[in-house]
Amino acid sequence: AAALVPVTRTRGTCSPRGVRVTRSMEMAVFVSRHGEREDYQWKKRGENWIQQAERPWDTPLTDAGHRQGAALGRAIKRQVEELGLPPVTRVVSSPLIRCVQTAAEAARELGVHGVGIERGLFETMGEDWYRSWAVPGADGTWGGPLSCRAPTHVSDPDLHTHAIAHVSECQRSAGELAALTDIASKE
Repeated sequence: AAALVPVTRTRGTCSPRGVRVTRSMEMAVFVSRHGEREDYQWKKRGENWIQQAERPWDTPLTDAGHRQGAALGRAIKRQVEELGLPPVTRVVSSPLIRCVQTAAEAARELGVHGVGIERGLFETMGEDWYRSWAVPGADGTWGGPLSCRAPTHVSDPDLHTHAIAHVSECQRSAGELAALTDIASKE
């Protein structure tokens, strides 16, 4: 699902006498979540993707999730045309692979080359996020398994090693993301 958020941005210019003149410029911002994620599909089958994953916090999309990303791009393109807006020129994503994959599919449909990666959109530093992948028995459920939900204490030796590392170690480089999604990625 995408939401259209009208944004007004003001650009300032200075006249020769130093008087500040502003003009308003409107743009549309579409905000969306990622498509269907692999770990949730494993969970529905009674399997645990998290337990076998090298990067358990960075779940990729399912095939259906890729199709949802493409459908998102087509829907945004239709909405832009119906509203008489200028074409989308930039797609920006969190560095999580499921988000980049969704954005890449949408960008292809929109005719936008590449996806900008905004590290500030990376969902971290929240205890529920860490507990969804880093505690014993984690299966991707937000907040973690019932046996390890906050405020339950979990000792460092029981945590996934990346949970006690610096958060930057959980993020892929722009080059890695581009290779994994077959897109030209920009930082």
